[in-house]
Amino acid sequence: GMDAVVDPLAQQFLAAAARAADWIAARQNSDGSFCETEDAISGYYKVPFALSLAGRQRQALQLADWIAEHHFSPAGDFGPPGHRGSDHERWPTYQNAWLVQGLHRLERWDLSLQGARFLLEYQVPLGGFYAREGETRIVEPVCTSWSGLAALTTGYLAAARKAGDAL
Repeated sequence: GMDAVVDPLAQQFLAAAARAADWIAARQNSDGSFCETEDAISGYYKVPFALSLAGRQRQALQLADWIAEHHFSPAGDFGPPGHRGSDHERWPTYQNAWLVQGLHRLERWDLSLQGARFLLEYQVPLGGFYAREGETRIVEPVCTSWSGLAALTTGYLAAARKAGDAL
């Protein structure tokens, strides 16, 4: 029932998760950022999702505001203006897909829905999402998985189904 005692191991896991969320939040700058404006998103792209799961909405939304101001293009790409880092260049959807999912959980639909539309530009007719090896486009399973989940999260069900079918 509702009065059942939580398993001691589960209590330890919950306490560890709370310590991890505290550790992340302690590294946030006063403007909401986790990096310099010109830095890539690789240092924080999972943070909105993690903070939202940990109930740290205030910190997560402060980061979302910073992202909207400094790391979001009108096309829906995340990162500093003009940035094309090596990871982002090779795997253009992976980090973006994490941000789309985390920001959608935070109800920042202005960012998540435009971000999802950007991701869909990388879906091939077969349903997979591509990465790049030099100038060659390859359907990549990790990019397909996370982009498919981002499509599902944001209500692009046909695109999500195509990604699942491709996998």
